[in-house]
Amino acid sequence: MAERLLTAQRTGKILLFRQLGTVVEYLRCLGVVRFEVDSAGYNGEVAKAARTRPDRAEARRSIHGAAHDKGFREAVKERLEETG
Repeated sequence: MAERLLTAQRTGKILLFRQLGTVVEYLRCLGVVRFEVDSAGYNGEVAKAARTRPDRAEARRSIHGAAHDKGFREAVKERLEETG
């Protein structure tokens, strides 16, 4: 059995999959119906840490806060216009 890396066709970068089922479907599309997985070096905590994007979480909080602030200001402005 030959050992191969899955790489992107244009960039040549190694493909990483979050779920084994995704790999299975991908390989089936390529005509590979039988393969072996060696998980001896797998560390789930490292893989989980690599998935987190604290920068994106902060950006989402910032966007949400800005949208809330804008909506609050518009509501106050409308209320002032109604009463004034």
